[in-house]
Amino acid sequence: MGKRLQRIGISDIRANMQHLIDTDVHLVLKDGATYYGIITAWKNDSFEFKDFRNSKHHFLLADVFEIVVDKLAAY
Repeated sequence: MGKRLQRIGISDIRANMQHLIDTDVHLVLKDGATYYGIITAWKNDSFEFKDFRNSKHHFLLADVFEIVVDKLAAY
């Protein structure tokens, strides 16, 4: 099966946040830093993130450039 990247920009993150919890994501910050892990919790303008080294991070939505998610293609 193929994969497709879904890029979720800052304007669409709030609408998609409930679907992103407990999903593997690539988090891209405005300063260019990237993280790969799981969004574990969301509160108002911030969220909790756990990378695959089991380190927990807290991010503000204002610091996020985009969230990239791998989706399985239909073929």
